[in-house]
Amino acid sequence: KNSDWQIDNYSDKYKLLRISFRNVKVGSIIELEYVMYDPFVFQMDDWDFQLTEPVIYSEYQVSYPSNFGYKILKLGLHPLDESKTFTKRITNGVGVAANFDYDEVNYLFSAKNIPALRREPYIDSPENYRSSILTELNYFDNDRTGNRTFFYKDWLEAVDEFYENGKNQKYLDTEGIDRYFEPDLENLSKAEMINDVYSQVRSKLRCEDEEGSITMDRKPADVLRSGTATANEMNMILMSALRKNGIDAYPFLYAKRNRKRVLSEFPIFSQFKSVLVIAF
Repeated sequence: KNSDWQIDNYSDKYKLLRISFRNVKVGSIIELEYVMYDPFVFQMDDWDFQLTEPVIYSEYQVSYPSNFGYKILKLGLHPLDESKTFTKRITNGVGVAANFDYDEVNYLFSAKNIPALRREPYIDSPENYRSSILTELNYFDNDRTGNRTFFYKDWLEAVDEFYENGKNQKYLDTEGIDRYFEPDLENLSKAEMINDVYSQVRSKLRCEDEEGSITMDRKPADVLRSGTATANEMNMILMSALRKNGIDAYPFLYAKRNRKRVLSEFPIFSQFKSVLVIAF
């Protein structure tokens, strides 16, 4: 019934659809089917086959123009059935493909009798074990030029993108750092110099509770001028100060154990949420 559906404004960009089920009780079976047209071709929505309650049947079907190539990764231990088909030429598609003619690719993944995913002792993140589908756009074929453009080839390109993202490059270039950190280089070993710079960073910046983004929104000088920094900003300042004083230092991206593990199949730096410094 229409009264069972409610749409709320979740944010400036998203709306939240709430669905209520009447007379739910122990043993009730909930069946839900929907179709979504997504304009964000870079990453299709992930799909979780395994939920916190047992699932009798779950199906994920996705269709897209054949000149888009996606990496599709299957996670979890529960077996999935998979099929892939090509359809006839589509004229005047919908969504992002509106007003275009294209050959369509259809993927269908399904699973039956999926047990509930429960939190268990010694498991840091249940998400690492959930049966699910993840996708990332791998390449795009230009019908007009005949060229294929790859979006992510390897981890080296992902590193380059991290450096170019936001104001990260300014930390690597040590912009605005020299006038803040000038340790006494005489009679200091490399280890002592690193400790000296580290102590200065700790004394000049107060670390906020939040970890912050690995993409720097503020220039190094702006962070230092403010006197406060997120944990990631503070580590990037430390890296920059070490580099300015002749120490080889680089950002070290990592994911905490209570988060979803890093997927080597997707060389994308956004999988990481935290920055440390490696110096030698």
